[in-house]
Amino acid sequence: RDRRVEVGCAACRSIALIGLSNPLPLPIGSPSPPPDDKDKPKEEAGKEEEGRKEEAEGELTGVALLERVGSLLKGREKESKGYEAAAQCLGAVAVSNRAPEMVSTAQRLLLATAETLRVQEFYLCVGEALACCAGGRRYTAPALLAQLNLPAGYTDATRDEERRMAAWAAAGAGESGGEERVLAEVLAHTANKVLESPRAQVRTAGGPWLLCLL
Repeated sequence: RDRRVEVGCAACRSIALIGLSNPLPLPIGSPSPPPDDKDKPKEEAGKEEEGRKEEAEGELTGVALLERVGSLLKGREKESKGYEAAAQCLGAVAVSNRAPEMVSTAQRLLLATAETLRVQEFYLCVGEALACCAGGRRYTAPALLAQLNLPAGYTDATRDEERRMAAWAAAGAGESGGEERVLAEVLAHTANKVLESPRAQVRTAGGPWLLCLL
C-alpha cells in the first residue's frame, strides 16, 4: 500500500521470487466478480461480497494479494517501473500457482492493461506475463523463467540459469494446470477483442502480446 514506486517494485519482486517456483503459502481465496456479474441474484452476490470482506479484514489470500499487485497497474502515468514490476509479478506467480482462481485473476488483471495508455516496452512485459499464465511450469520458455529468477539487469551469458530452469520445468512436466485452456482463452481475447477493437490505443497491445505468446 506504500505509494513509493521503489517500495512497490521491491514488494512485487519479492512476491515474484516466492511464487515463481513454489505455491504461495496462503489460502487461495475468491476472485472479485467481473462487471457482467451484476445480474447475479442479490442473495448470492451478497454472500460472495460478505466472504470477500471477511478475507480483506482477516487472513490474506492468494487472490487478494494478486489483486493488490494488480492495482499497481492502474496509475495515471504512461510509463513507470512499477507497472512492469507488477506485470512480471503476476506472470511469475502464475507459473507455479495453478489453481484456477489464481490463474484467472492474474490473467484478468493483465488483459485489462490493454485499456490503458502505456509504452511499447510495457506491453511486451505484459505479453511475457501472459505467456507465463498460459505456459505454467511445463511450457513457459526456460529463458523467460531464468529472466524472472535472476536479478534485474543480470545477463545469463553462460546460460547456466536457463539450463537450470529447463531442468526444473522438466521435473514438473507431469503436472497439468490447464495450460492449453488458458492459452486458447488469451489468444481468443487478443485476436477478437484487442486486435479488433475500434480504439487504436487498445490495438497497440495486441501485437506485442502475440509476439510473446506464439
